[in-house]
Amino acid sequence: MRKLGLLFMSIVLIVTLSACGSNSSSSSSSSSKEVVFWNPFTGPDGENMKRMVDE
Repeated sequence: MRKLGLLFMSIVLIVTLSACGSNSSSSSSSSSKEVVFWNPFTGPDGENMKRMVDE
């Protein structure tokens, strides 16, 4: 019974760690990233938020 539990935990660990791997075939090969910021601000609040993001 102990060996079965150890086998099960090993499989769970392998599956969990395989999800942490990096994807080498990513579509963006450059180091620059673009962040799209959606906000509900309009009017003066929107202008203040735009200034903060630009800074």
